[in-house]
Amino acid sequence: MHQRNTLASVLRFATIAFCLVLSNVAAFGSADKIVHNFAGPPDGAGPWAGLITDKAGNFYGTTGGGGLVTCLCGTVFELSPPTSEGGSWTETILYSFQGLQNGGHDGLQPNTQLVMDDAGNLFGGTQWGGKNNRGTIYELSPPAVQGGQWTESVLYSFVRDGSRGSNAFWLVVGLDRNLYGTTLGGGTGESCGGGTSNKCGVVFVLERPSTTGGAWDQHILHNFGEFEGDSATPLQIAVAPSGSLYGMAGDGGTAGKGTFFRLSKNHGSWTEEILFDFSGSATHGPTNLTFDPHGNVFAVTSGGGDPMCQCGGVVELLRPATPGGAWSESPVYNFMNGNDGSNPFGPLVFDKAGDLFGTAAHGGDATCQCGAIFELTPPAVSGDIWSETTLHDFVGPKIHGDGSNVNGGLVFLNGKLYGTTTFGGAKRGGTVFSMVP
Repeated sequence: MHQRNTLASVLRFATIAFCLVLSNVAAFGSADKIVHNFAGPPDGAGPWAGLITDKAGNFYGTTGGGGLVTCLCGTVFELSPPTSEGGSWTETILYSFQGLQNGGHDGLQPNTQLVMDDAGNLFGGTQWGGKNNRGTIYELSPPAVQGGQWTESVLYSFVRDGSRGSNAFWLVVGLDRNLYGTTLGGGTGESCGGGTSNKCGVVFVLERPSTTGGAWDQHILHNFGEFEGDSATPLQIAVAPSGSLYGMAGDGGTAGKGTFFRLSKNHGSWTEEILFDFSGSATHGPTNLTFDPHGNVFAVTSGGGDPMCQCGGVVELLRPATPGGAWSESPVYNFMNGNDGSNPFGPLVFDKAGDLFGTAAHGGDATCQCGAIFELTPPAVSGDIWSETTLHDFVGPKIHGDGSNVNGGLVFLNGKLYGTTTFGGAKRGGTVFSMVP
């Protein structure tokens, strides 16, 4: 199989967020507002993933670093909205990871986006730490009395030899209330870079215990790189109404450019089907998928696109016209590394009008290259070119307070977009920002 590059790049960026080798940063631009500046211990620092929100309008997220000064292993935080218009948001650290040096096995570098179940429990994954330093899956349960402490539990520690996956990346709650997730490495498939730890990753399920307090059971649904041309480095997955899992793999396929795949359960066994191979596409390195109301998929790709820039793009993957037919591709936008940004990574989000909003990790302002927020507007006539509007270029060190390098996606709340930047801010530990599109 072909040499894989996405795993290394993802881990490199995540490690940067954890280590927090940050330059002096400056202020927010005209189009965004800083909701919170991460300051490092005891606060978090280096948020990698996007935010989730509950029905009360509180945000929840993770930071890859900060927390305990003796560990800098990351945090889970809550941001509560102001009680009056224009007031300050209130941050609460729900949990600071302990790390091995503090005698804990809870994990470190919690860079997965959180998910919440119907009972208000939060679930996430860590890329490292745990009993075997392969990462963990954890749960945070809300207090019985408002204002009390949240309770953290490790549901699963990935095994030492990596055969059951390592370095958790994505989690979703399935229709059966079990947890489904991906790992960047591990498994028993082909090596994606040399050594046991650099296997091609897995999709797994953690099944809820049948009795309260029982153990969660982990099962591997697919080991990637099991055969020539298979997907590799699974990133985001989504649950379909049928219970099948759809996902993006940043590597693999016939030329190692990534795939769009489906995992379906039949008579107790899960089977992978590659629905679209990016080997024949102008873009490569798909990271995230977003379904439209018609079941078509909009994919973010971190590379390829414009032949001179190779800065990534957004493509639409169209369902086959007849059952069993081939999915097809329709380009939406190729990034040019101008003020539009480059190398998008986080998932897209639709508004009610059908416009798409997303983030580019790099590019944007010419002297900063700190990333951008963009909007894609569909054409009046199907098949025509989409229109791109750059809503904000992050300026990092140029003006005091702005964030830089946004790797997670965006979320809508009360007509505003909210997101995180991994670096920058007035206190140099990254930010949570808002803007009116």
